[in-house]
Amino acid sequence: MGIRVLHVAPGNLFGGVERFLLSLARVAAPGSHAFAVFFHGRLEQELRDAGAQVHVLGPARMSRPWTVWRARRALQGLLRSARPDVVLCHSPWAHVATNAALGRRRTALF
Repeated sequence: MGIRVLHVAPGNLFGGVERFLLSLARVAAPGSHAFAVFFHGRLEQELRDAGAQVHVLGPARMSRPWTVWRARRALQGLLRSARPDVVLCHSPWAHVATNAALGRRRTALF
């Protein structure tokens, strides 16, 4: 198997980034890309409909730090089990919300 990529996106909106992720999910080799979103919604459902592996970290809001901590713990568990080679954060917000959980992993803000 090639490189395993975990894409992290908020998931509460649906625009250009979300359309890109959906297009990627439709053409990616099975098992090569997984997706983590914070919120249930259209992005989560459309990724699932495209056959993608989707993980919901739980709603997080910067104004409620305990929700960010919960989502970070969920991401840490996901990182331990999925063991991706690289993590791509698809918004500055997602990167800030998950930065502490990512530790020294290879990450990129896309």
